[in-house]
Amino acid sequence: MMMSAPPTKKQKTQKRLKFALTISSHIILKGVCDVLDSLVSTFQYVVVKNENFQGLKVRQMDDGLSSLTSVRYACQVDCPAGQCSFKVEKTMFRAYLSQIASTAVLKIVQYENEDCVHFYSMDDDHNCSDAYSCALLDWGGPEDDEEADDLVCTHTLDMDLNIFGRFLKLSQTGASSADDVRFKLLQHTQSKEILFQMSYRQTSNMRGSRLFKFHGDNKVNHEEIDFEDYSTLYNQAFSVGFLRRFIKHLDKDRKLTIGLQEDKPLCIHYNLGVEKSVIRFYLAPKVDEEE
Repeated sequence: MMMSAPPTKKQKTQKRLKFALTISSHIILKGVCDVLDSLVSTFQYVVVKNENFQGLKVRQMDDGLSSLTSVRYACQVDCPAGQCSFKVEKTMFRAYLSQIASTAVLKIVQYENEDCVHFYSMDDDHNCSDAYSCALLDWGGPEDDEEADDLVCTHTLDMDLNIFGRFLKLSQTGASSADDVRFKLLQHTQSKEILFQMSYRQTSNMRGSRLFKFHGDNKVNHEEIDFEDYSTLYNQAFSVGFLRRFIKHLDKDRKLTIGLQEDKPLCIHYNLGVEKSVIRFYLAPKVDEEE
């Protein structure tokens, strides 16, 4: 009589990887999430790996369709398909990031046919010390891999973020705060020198203005400027609230680049300090006319 073979243990099914992100500077990613949190209701990420870029991309508008935030964050990527996307509830995503030790390497992983992403905290010996999972939200993903245009504007100006932030804050200080800040480019009729002016108006008797030379030394003596000698090249007003929300979590000791061009949104470019990693913020001008 033939004996049947003893039963063998069922082999564990190997999970198929959808993507894996290995992030050594997750503090920067946390900063990106802080910026996004003040502007959008959920986090929508595109995972990309190609010959030009590998990492995370974001291209999201606020709920009111007034602003667009475009992010590129470079990191190590394993993505068999070359590109995929995921959408998560932002509160839990940020909460998990806050639990990861600042010196740890973060891995974010999703497997095929799973409706969650996994967070793994890896120490120096590549041991996993923390593991979390975050449920995914329904999202078809981006219609294409289009990025916001490169920062090609008629006029661009580098500015200290601290100076920019303090001026915006002052515009909303006091009982009567300004709703918008106006950006102007003024060109001297003879020398063709260009000045950049930021201004706000709280009431008819409460206003503020700051001038910068567009090239070279930014110091300008406001009292010595005769505005009748200048023509206006650019004149648009933008929401103070949106601008303050965008810069709130940026490093105040860094610079940002402001891009201005007629009939196009304001563009603010901020370098994240990692190669090929930037945030660009596009804001539509307010439609009301200057009084």
